[in-house]
Amino acid sequence: MASTLSLSAAPVREKTIRVADDKAMLRAAADLTRELSSPKPAIYWADLIGSAVVGYGGLAVAIVSGSTALTVVAGVVAMLGLYRAMSFIHEVSHMKHASLPRFRAGWNAIVGVPMLIPSFMYEGVHNLHHAKTRYGTVE
Repeated sequence: MASTLSLSAAPVREKTIRVADDKAMLRAAADLTRELSSPKPAIYWADLIGSAVVGYGGLAVAIVSGSTALTVVAGVVAMLGLYRAMSFIHEVSHMKHASLPRFRAGWNAIVGVPMLIPSFMYEGVHNLHHAKTRYGTVE
């Protein structure tokens, strides 16, 4: 059983080339999709309000319904609608305050505070998961 140990700089060069290629690819992707990343207030507000109406409406039906089957269905609808509305916390934590005026306050009033997840409890902490010094791998 003979084993050989080869010390080569090839893996280091390959890794450097791959990182450069990845950066170029990410830059190209960002350039191609730049206009898609600007938030459109009408879409955000319609989605938030629609999700909240479905969620709170389903909750109201589940509370007042006399039928077990209707209560279960309305509960599932409420859960899905409110989950979608609460998921906006991720968008709220990443958006610039000026990009969607009053959306943060509106989200907190409609969903954040009633669901006990106001954005100020998530914003600073959430952004840490993007820090390369805290999460991720060496590669």
